[in-house]
Amino acid sequence: MPAPRAAAGTLRVGVDTVFPLTEAAKAHTTGLTGHAPGTLVLIP
Repeated sequence: MPAPRAAAGTLRVGVDTVFPLTEAAKAHTTGLTGHAPGTLVLIP
């Protein structure tokens, strides 16, 4: 289950690209156009 692993600090996810929140539209487009597998992250 993800919640206990997250709480324990053992849950790992693949982050492909990090975007500042000001580039949310670009992040959305990237997610729709077949980027490499992984998670897109928006930073406020």
